[in-house]
Amino acid sequence: MVIASFDYNSYTPRFFSKIFSKQYPNIFDVKLREAVGGSAAAPTYFDPLSRKNGFGYEESLVDGGIICNNPVMYAFQIAKNIKKLRSRDEYKFNILSLGTGETPVEQD
Repeated sequence: MVIASFDYNSYTPRFFSKIFSKQYPNIFDVKLREAVGGSAAAPTYFDPLSRKNGFGYEESLVDGGIICNNPVMYAFQIAKNIKKLRSRDEYKFNILSLGTGETPVEQD
């Protein structure tokens, strides 16, 4: 699972995942509610989620859509790099994307 957010204080993306949590615990080791809260904090609708990271720096997390409107692409790239895939035959992933898109309505 990859949850996208953006740290407004440092102008850097935050992709929360177990993998990053193990590699960089001081930055990415957060509770699920914090990652989701930061990712859902759309400016003009919700206040940013404020938290201190493991280094003691204040982060102000806002909606991941600020930096990526298609987080599935980033999740795919992350999975591809983790698996170190080389051939197209190995590109078999199950992806569940929960978004806010809408289904086109047929006009009569």
